[in-house]
Amino acid sequence: MDLRDQPAVHAGATTAGEIMSSPAITLPLGSTRTLIADTLTQHRISAVPVVGETGDDGVVGRSV
Repeated sequence: MDLRDQPAVHAGATTAGEIMSSPAITLPLGSTRTLIADTLTQHRISAVPVVGETGDDGVVGRSV
């Protein structure tokens, strides 16, 4: 499925808070590529924050 063919779910949003999910979708530091890919696909997102013990450690995403 090509997500570019889907309508924009948050087309009328004006702030990040209106676009982001709650609670935030995150992955733990050390997540496997399979877990990352499955999470992006399941939640229909293109990037996800990677969080370690000290907070945000980065963001991983897919390239199209």
